[in-house]
Amino acid sequence: MAFTTQDLKANLRYFKWNEKFETEKPYEIVSTYSNDLGAFPPTNVNREDWDVRERLIKDVRGTESYYQLDTHGFTYRSTDSTFSAFYDKEKVGNEYLPRVVYPFLKANVDNADEIYISSWRASEVFQA
Repeated sequence: MAFTTQDLKANLRYFKWNEKFETEKPYEIVSTYSNDLGAFPPTNVNREDWDVRERLIKDVRGTESYYQLDTHGFTYRSTDSTFSAFYDKEKVGNEYLPRVVYPFLKANVDNADEIYISSWRASEVFQA
């Protein structure tokens, strides 16, 4: 499949600034654990009032090798994994992470002696 590179402009939604963020980080609880504390809200961010800004989205196809972790804070890498059960949390945790992610990161992150993923969750896009 042939791709043509094309940058585009898009409106991105950001949390609107709130003075409480000076002392309290924005958060959202994504756990299904019940809240026995009563009045503790699941989020401190107003999701109905966004700061919308137009931004340029850069199409990097064909220039992926330019972006380096130490310089840009991210990099592009590919894997030959055929794993596709991202909707199955048990398979992700028992198969994908130990067989694909850990070895992949260890091989692609310089000087990494150990890889530890503290948290992950399946995207709603993948849920059946």
